[in-house]
Amino acid sequence: MAGREVDEERILCELQGVLTDLLEQFLPMASWQRIELLVIAADRALSRGDLTELARQSALIDASFAVRTTPLGTQPSQPAPYQLRERVAILIHRVDQWRGRGKDDEGRVDARRTTD
Repeated sequence: MAGREVDEERILCELQGVLTDLLEQFLPMASWQRIELLVIAADRALSRGDLTELARQSALIDASFAVRTTPLGTQPSQPAPYQLRERVAILIHRVDQWRGRGKDDEGRVDARRTTD
């Protein structure tokens, strides 16, 4: 059980890091559209509690902006569109809530607040 909790914490921390890094990127609009679909898929995985899929979506999001060079003659790069920035902010907040579920104010597990 402890190993699962460690993996869960690692997956959630990595996702939050990827999402935070994402908001600092400048990419072509077509890239942002693909990333938005990945963010939606990550949100759905979190809603289902599917940590394996959440880790996969996090890796796909990370890989989608890992290449930072833009060849000449391609679409101009721009920051994330407002709608995507809002979606990412909500997902970061949901991850925080997920990480804090079932714990008391000092971070100890409180059986009265868990649904498992």
